[in-house]
Amino acid sequence: MSLPLLGRGLLGLALPTVVVVLWALFMAPRAKWRVPDLWKPVLALASFVGASVLLIMNGHVAAGGVLVVVAVLNRIGLYVLRRYASPWGTDDAS
Repeated sequence: MSLPLLGRGLLGLALPTVVVVLWALFMAPRAKWRVPDLWKPVLALASFVGASVLLIMNGHVAAGGVLVVVAVLNRIGLYVLRRYASPWGTDDAS
């Protein structure tokens, strides 16, 4: 069963809005209720994989596949860059 055009449009606006609100509340640098740092990469990757799944389910297989590959490569790249940090230090100096 397919949603009518108005329903798809509202859903297309509502889902990104929910993701933005959740990010602002829990993951933003100045969020009121921050999740532990260990969970941030997991939640970020989950949001991109979720978007990829929705794209694939709506028939945009290539776009969904590219998005999930880019998201995974981004996470791996960030892990490597943080693991082998610059010799000039990091922003986390306390």
